Amino acid sequence: DPDRSFLEYEVLLERLPPCPQVIELSLGVCLRVLRFLLGATYSPLSVHLPHEPLTPKNDYQRYFGCRPYFAARSAGFTLRAADLRRPLHRDDAAHQAVVEYLHSITAHEPALVGSVRR
Repeated sequence: DPDRSFLEYEVLLERLPPCPQVIELSLGVCLRVLRFLLGATYSPLSVHLPHEPLTPKNDYQRYFGCRPYFAARSAGFTLRAADLRRPLHRDDAAHQAVVEYLHSITAHEPALVGSVRR
């Protein structure tokens, strides 16, 4: 469907045990980023979770603001393609804060990579 896009969350580690809480938390963080970029009231068309619900299904509808699909092939969101083409408002202060933050966490990258691997 050219009017829709799928934003997938994928864990790339091999032999990882099921981690539904991690997936749900990660999708929640992703939704916060989308709302930061597209407006506080933004809601995707649907959320897809590769596991059965951990709480009542209405909790997912209320939290994500869209229809949840469970036992899906992939974790992620179905978005309107038009939302991905929206222009972002320029905010120099926010941009500088993000650049400084990213620089601070990548400045120690070799140690970080080793720590993550362990």
